[in-house]
Amino acid sequence: MNVFLSWSGSLSHEVAKALAQWIPQVIQAVKPWLSSQDIEKGARWFGDIGATLSSTEFGIICLTASNLTAPWILFEAGALSKSLDQARVCPLLVNVKNADLVGPLTQFNTSGIGRDDMRGLVSTLNARLPPEHKRSDALLDEAFKVWWPHLEAKLAAAIDSAQQTEAKERSIPKRKADDVLDEILELTRKTTHHLTRLGLDIDAAFQPSLPIYPLGSVGEFAQQLNKPVDVLLEQLNRAGVKKTAPGAPLTETEKQKLLAYLQASHGTVAGERKRISISRKYSTVIKPRE
Repeated sequence: MNVFLSWSGSLSHEVAKALAQWIPQVIQAVKPWLSSQDIEKGARWFGDIGATLSSTEFGIICLTASNLTAPWILFEAGALSKSLDQARVCPLLVNVKNADLVGPLTQFNTSGIGRDDMRGLVSTLNARLPPEHKRSDALLDEAFKVWWPHLEAKLAAAIDSAQQTEAKERSIPKRKADDVLDEILELTRKTTHHLTRLGLDIDAAFQPSLPIYPLGSVGEFAQQLNKPVDVLLEQLNRAGVKKTAPGAPLTETEKQKLLAYLQASHGTVAGERKRISISRKYSTVIKPRE
């Protein structure tokens, strides 16, 4: 018989893992299914869980104070209630009471994690098995007596660990907002002072970056020449290269025509035509710490 173990949160997960190991030791014919252990890496998580929910025969929902309203718990509880009758779904209460339950969880008969409750749970599981797989009451009772101390110790350790974690989280004092803002301001001032000592222009560093022009355009060529775009447009038009916008394409032939015009206007003659090839200049931008 397949048993679906539903969990959400660290404590609930530890309880579910303990049950997944313990139940088959008491009743070998029962096969627990736990998403963290039984879904292969790379598999479709939601699809595997949906397929298992549709084929499961019993569900145990591990409930703690932190997951009573967890969306995943409520989803799986709703799915189990649709595919199974109420007697086949058991919310397992870990340090919570029946009065704490909400939504679809309230329609099921619950169980605690004490010795008597867990003995009743395994009896319910055993009763759901086909006759050929059921254990006699005597054998079931003997197996329970042998394996119960193992589960009891794991449950106690999981609860103790969860309580210690919660105590640590509560003991960490929350800082006042004013203190945090003062620290940020102080760090900002120190950083600014340090950068100033290095000779960096802070105001220039945070200026917006240069506009981005299409490759091979007039604007891009102006940035390569470190020349204002309007000046380059004017020189191009004087050279007979009609361009009106920074995004206009500029061919190598047109660049050579501009070069010839500039050489002639400065009274120089090139023995051999040269191509204008200037590397782009990059500026270092200092970004604020995120």
